[in-house]
Amino acid sequence: LVDQVKPGGWAALGQLAIGDLIQTIDGKVIGGIDDVESSMAAIAEAEPESVVIKVLRGIHTLFIELEPQWDA
Repeated sequence: LVDQVKPGGWAALGQLAIGDLIQTIDGKVIGGIDDVESSMAAIAEAEPESVVIKVLRGIHTLFIELEPQWDA
């Protein structure tokens, strides 16, 4: 469950919101914070062009595509 989004960060720019329940990150099922941390560490190392996060927001399921700028 997202409890904080840094204003101006790439999650905020991708419209990830407080209260979103993260279900998958790039297709990997998320069961808790340890899964989020390991997924994000692997993503930071690989530096992909985009990251897709599946979230449950209320009764809606959303796919949020983030496009980080790794060279910044």
